[in-house]
Amino acid sequence: MRFKTLSVLALAITLAACSDKEDEHSKSAVHSPSQPMTQAEINKEKARRVYNPTPEERAQDEAERMQREAKLHADDPVSWTLPSPSSQPDFSQYVTLKSGTQMLYIYNGNKETPDDALTLADSFRYDLRTQYDLGDETLSSFLQKFASTNDQFTQRDIAKSLEPIFTKHIRDNLNTRYVMLDMPQAIPLSQYDFNKKGFSYAPSAFNAVNTQAAHEQSSSYAYGHEVKNRGDIKFGDNSSYALTFSNGQQFNFIPVEDETAARVLESYVKQRKPYTVKVYGYVDSLIQGNDKKTDRQRTTVVAIQKLVVVDAEHPSTVLANLSY
Repeated sequence: MRFKTLSVLALAITLAACSDKEDEHSKSAVHSPSQPMTQAEINKEKARRVYNPTPEERAQDEAERMQREAKLHADDPVSWTLPSPSSQPDFSQYVTLKSGTQMLYIYNGNKETPDDALTLADSFRYDLRTQYDLGDETLSSFLQKFASTNDQFTQRDIAKSLEPIFTKHIRDNLNTRYVMLDMPQAIPLSQYDFNKKGFSYAPSAFNAVNTQAAHEQSSSYAYGHEVKNRGDIKFGDNSSYALTFSNGQQFNFIPVEDETAARVLESYVKQRKPYTVKVYGYVDSLIQGNDKKTDRQRTTVVAIQKLVVVDAEHPSTVLANLSY
């Protein structure tokens, strides 16, 4: 009987000891205390949480960080880098870019899932106040009707009629990659630089600066930083579809070592004789949106292979060229 009593006493002491240890542990860094923590303990726990989190807490922190990042970038423009194009054709076979309608076909012809007919039709909405030759009278007729009404049901009916027309033109431009563009004449060459021996050429579409997403612009404004966006080229018939260049900065300077050739090109620049800057390249990537992915803008990004300056009236007369 005495033995039994001692055993019960020993068990009670053991349980009490365990309880004391548990109370101490409950106030430790990992477990919530059963009694309110002192300010010193709160500060200690905060420091521990920052500098020595448990594996579970680290996983939780990472999950929360990823959620914040996803939310922050949820509306960012979306881009697709295209695979390397097939074998390069002769430069004379490059497709000449002349209109925003053509850019619509090429953009969607290279996109895995083209935009729906309603979105495509709506991209013309603000540009059809002026009559443009879109290369398809039926397309033009339907788009004029689409732009002249605000009735959503009527617009959807028109979009259904437009769908096979868009589909045909997009299929005709499936995987059109090699393109040529006559750069806008409003962007001139600089006068000859005798130190560098060449001419500078700096259209905004050649800028190395990428367009900032909306949240990045807000941050820049908040800290008093200048917001810089890469320029682009748009056509009057559909300004929702833009063109820019991924490596334009490599073509910002056109070297002309030969002094005779330099004199000839300088005469065009100074006397404002008509000349044309032709850019050859391949479609490198696509971007949906400008500041955010829900914008109307769709941008085709071209990697330049060759730049040629020619006499505008006699294109066979080459004044300078640059290629990599």
